[in-house]
Amino acid sequence: MVSNEEEPSRSRYERTLRFFAEEFDGLVMLLGVGLVGFANLFGKLNSLRDAALVIVFVALSVRVFRIKYQLSDAFARLLGRSESIRKEVLSVQTIFASSKLHEAEMCDRPGFYRHMLAALRSATKTVDLTQLDAQAPMHYGTPEMVEYFELQTRMVRECPAINFRRIVAIPTHEKLEWVLDVLDRVKDCPNFQINVIDISQSGSLPPPLSLQIFDRKEMCLVDPTLGFMLPEDQQHMLWVRGYGVCQVFSVYYDSIWNLGQRLKSGTIIFWPVLENIAKDLNARFPEKRAQSRALVSRMRMLSGKGSEVQNLKTT
Repeated sequence: MVSNEEEPSRSRYERTLRFFAEEFDGLVMLLGVGLVGFANLFGKLNSLRDAALVIVFVALSVRVFRIKYQLSDAFARLLGRSESIRKEVLSVQTIFASSKLHEAEMCDRPGFYRHMLAALRSATKTVDLTQLDAQAPMHYGTPEMVEYFELQTRMVRECPAINFRRIVAIPTHEKLEWVLDVLDRVKDCPNFQINVIDISQSGSLPPPLSLQIFDRKEMCLVDPTLGFMLPEDQQHMLWVRGYGVCQVFSVYYDSIWNLGQRLKSGTIIFWPVLENIAKDLNARFPEKRAQSRALVSRMRMLSGKGSEVQNLKTT
């Protein structure tokens, strides 16, 4: 058995032997150069000098060949390491692309719309939107919210390769006016479709979820206990990035979309649907009859039917 005291000595011995083995050609060159200098100094040892020069040349040749193979070996190790790094990067990309990795954050309204702005800017294929609020976005006074809806409309016009869908509820005159504003700006954009749902039919049940899904890999969920925005701040907003969750909620979105009534498909706008909504609002809010007539008049102007307004029946 080797004692602990002998181990450091053996280690130093092995390092010394390894040094001489690896640097043998260098030591030979050093010896040869020394002999050449010695021969030149005394001037009578020409044969010794010639032999020393041959030794130096042979040792130098060995060193050159050894460096060549050392470089080749180092290059091979570098290629192996590069391949290993490439595989690690692909592994990380696979994890991110799988349904197993998700990020989520509960946020307030400004944070919610900051996430939506970032997701909207990075979208390249599909944007599925829901707007169930009673009021237009400008009503709430959140700068990020206003910026988000303005960016939406601008991207619809500037990014025809992205398919936009929006599910809307129109429970008030103010919301109807906002929908007309949107239609006026995107009426010539076939990449933007709108369906309308009547959330008053849900009774005592919670309203449909208000989802915003970007490329089916990132989503934002309005407070699920309400499904719409309140004038005051709300804390229970949810942002999620990840394929698994977004795919599930995309199936949910598609089912709600199919239950809705078509409002805009391609460049076709279904104006009779909007007129029926205006009539229903007029019946529910008779004190706003003048506003109903003004909205119907605007619909007819936008649809090219002229400014003639039909009399709205009251109940």
